[in-house]
Amino acid sequence: MDRVYKSGAAGGAPLAAENASAGYPTAGVPGVTPPTKPGPFWFHMITEELAQVILAAGIVLDKNSTTQLLSAIQALAISTERKLYGEIKNAKWLVEANTPAANQLRISLKTLAGADPSAGDPIKVAFRKASMTDGGFDEVNITAAVTPLVISVGSALGFGANETGHVYFGLLNNAGAAEIVACGKDAGLFTEDQIQNTTAEGGVGGADALGTLYSVAARNNVAVRLGGYARIQCGAVVGNWGNAATRIAQLAAPLGGDPRVAKIWAEYDDTGTAVLNKSHGVSSLTDNGTGDDTINFRIAMADTNYAALVNGTADRSIAQTQTYTTTSARIIWTRTVDLAAQNVSHAAIAIFGDQ
Repeated sequence: MDRVYKSGAAGGAPLAAENASAGYPTAGVPGVTPPTKPGPFWFHMITEELAQVILAAGIVLDKNSTTQLLSAIQALAISTERKLYGEIKNAKWLVEANTPAANQLRISLKTLAGADPSAGDPIKVAFRKASMTDGGFDEVNITAAVTPLVISVGSALGFGANETGHVYFGLLNNAGAAEIVACGKDAGLFTEDQIQNTTAEGGVGGADALGTLYSVAARNNVAVRLGGYARIQCGAVVGNWGNAATRIAQLAAPLGGDPRVAKIWAEYDDTGTAVLNKSHGVSSLTDNGTGDDTINFRIAMADTNYAALVNGTADRSIAQTQTYTTTSARIIWTRTVDLAAQNVSHAAIAIFGDQ
């Protein structure tokens, strides 16, 4: 639409009538009440109300188009939705075992309708800004198919043989292009308030490590957004993905900066060589000797002013966190009777602080 008329248009906007008649229009009663006359200002008022909606959406008025108001409303609705909700919209995740070949695992992104995204049916994602000092969002509109991420045969994602756990997946922002990213067992890698590096999936055996974000190609200094997880069992042969996921869910990750959330925790068996059973945010466990273990952090803490809570199952044992660094914490287990070092069967640590 535009501010055009068949003839007689003026160069400036009309003024409202000083003695304007307020109320509702009428056809009038012949010989008694005259019919309502809209007057120039009424046409101007209606035209401007419509034109301002179109202009607010960044659309140039066009007298030859009769769909500009609809386009403007749709654009403004999408913009508002994306600014109010920093997450992934209109997304459906597919996690398929034995696809595209035997014992491979394919992670794909579709729209809620089950199709590839398009200009008419996009997937919308909000990522944190690439600058760590900018608290805004970069908004990415996905309007074409996203390349699936295929976990190759022999790539274990940190899973052991027959182990059941979670594969987490989401998106990264590669200069305005969204790409699929995934990791095994630890959603803590999707720290959405930080900038991350990813490793190329790499083919057979190329995506073995626990504590690594994998994507089709390696990316540095990118923002990530957690999309969801699949609960799945690895095959009897490590790196075989022949079992279908028993649960697929979309979810949003808590930001790594939330002080109410434990940034790192671990439960491990220290009776022989220390072995991690369950953990979050831990890259590895070092057994330094009897009753002496070091928890190594996947992401460094901001400083050493963090709280480390430790407990364990053993007869009359004392646990102390002996050494605090930004990248690890060393725990010593001793007996209360003589302070001799001892191993414990159920050791646990939780760390709260800033990352």
